[in-house]
Amino acid sequence: AKLFQPGNLESLLQSVPRPDLQAQWRGMQLSMAQLTPQALSQFVAAGMGAEVWMARGMTPPADDPKQLLRRLMAALARGESDEDGSKTGGIQRAVDDLEASQVQAVQAQNQREMLMRMVLPFYDAEPVELVFRRAPREGGKRPPLTVNVHSRSQSLGEIWLKTQLHGGERVELNMWAVEADVVRQAKSRSAELGQQLVDAGLSMQRFQIVHGRRPAEPAEWRPSGRGMVVDVSA
Repeated sequence: AKLFQPGNLESLLQSVPRPDLQAQWRGMQLSMAQLTPQALSQFVAAGMGAEVWMARGMTPPADDPKQLLRRLMAALARGESDEDGSKTGGIQRAVDDLEASQVQAVQAQNQREMLMRMVLPFYDAEPVELVFRRAPREGGKRPPLTVNVHSRSQSLGEIWLKTQLHGGERVELNMWAVEADVVRQAKSRSAELGQQLVDAGLSMQRFQIVHGRRPAEPAEWRPSGRGMVVDVSA
C-alpha cells in the first residue's frame, strides 16, 4: 500500500528509461472519481496473477502488478537508474507481499476456502486495501462471502467497510469511520445506497455505521494449510 501511494512508484519509474513501464503503470491506476464495476473487475482479474491465467491456458492480463514490479526491479538491477538500494528495497518487499498473498490464496482454494488480498492503486486518491474471504462449507450451508475494504484519505479520513453477501442477494454492511462528518454523510445517504442495491438485484438487510476505528478481530483468519505443500520455486 505504501508503494502504491500517489507519487511513490512514479518517481522510481521516471528514473529509468522505460516508457513502456511508465505507460503500463498509468494504465493500471484507477480513478476514484470515475470508478466503475468494469474497471474494478479488470483490476481484480489482473491482480490474481499471471500464473492463474496461464494455468487455465489463457493469456494473462497485461496489468499484472507483480510483473510490472519485477520488470522495474530488472531495469534497476541493470543499472538503468541512479536510485540507491534504500529507495528500491520497497519494491522487493512489495513483491514478497504479493507472493505471500498468492500462496495463501492457493492454500485456501485447496481447502475449499477463499482468501484474496489486493491493493487498488489510484492516481487521484490513496490506495485501497481489499480482502475477499469465505470460510469452507459447514454441512450443506454455504458461508457468506465477506469483502473487507480499508481506505485512507485527507478528505474522508480512515474508513473500514465490511460487506457480507448471503445467498447471492442479501447484503449486510458494517462501516467504521474516524471522521464524524463522514458518519453523518453515510447515515443521511443510507436510503440512497439501499435503493441502488435494489436496482442491482440485491437487498440490504442491515447497514450499521460506527463512529470510530474498527476493533481488532480476535484472530486474523488464515487457511490452516494442513496436509498440503505449495511449491513456491516453480
